[in-house]
Amino acid sequence: MSHVDIGLNARSSLQIFTFRLKPKAVYLRHKIRIILIKQREKFNEKEFCIRDLMCVFTLVGAASAQKANYSGNWVLDKDKSELGRRSRVKLMTMKVTQSETELSYERKVEREEGGSGRGGRGRGRGGRGRNAGAVKFNLEGKESEVPGSGRFGKAKLKAKILDDGGLGLTQIRSFEGRNGSVEIKTVETWKLSKDGNTLTISSETETPRGTRSSKMVFSKV
Repeated sequence: MSHVDIGLNARSSLQIFTFRLKPKAVYLRHKIRIILIKQREKFNEKEFCIRDLMCVFTLVGAASAQKANYSGNWVLDKDKSELGRRSRVKLMTMKVTQSETELSYERKVEREEGGSGRGGRGRGRGGRGRNAGAVKFNLEGKESEVPGSGRFGKAKLKAKILDDGGLGLTQIRSFEGRNGSVEIKTVETWKLSKDGNTLTISSETETPRGTRSSKMVFSKV
């Protein structure tokens, strides 16, 4: 075999090797592309699953948050409550009525002797407090406005179902004082025990004289 034949055979072998390599490279590239597409699809499926689970948890949480029902007659447990020194509450009762769309409550207060007279009859004497009557809230997120007179004044009321299942009630009362218009904002957070027999109300009231906080613990009767 001459050198020319050897050269031709080597060139032919190289061409055959090159021809065989190209389809394999294309196949590998195609295979890698398929793998990447599948991985992307799996990632998207996981992402969608996480989103779906979050939606489910949100709906379940919202449904459970709306199950709390505060209806009934309640009496204040003074030993467990934190009312402040000037409150001098002897007895406090509360009646709550609740439907799917509304919640109303009425509190009646009896004060001990030596009370400051705020919410009671006279100074230095015990007696039943002056109550504002029933207060009604809309549970569908709508703000309501009620007229008033005297120290109670007109009020804007709004309720909100909280994420933890509690209830947030906001009252903004305005009336005319000695030095002009006065606005008092009270935000209450209601929490019902699992057995439904204890109601804890944390309250924060903003007045021109400052902010005061209290905690009222009621037992169901």
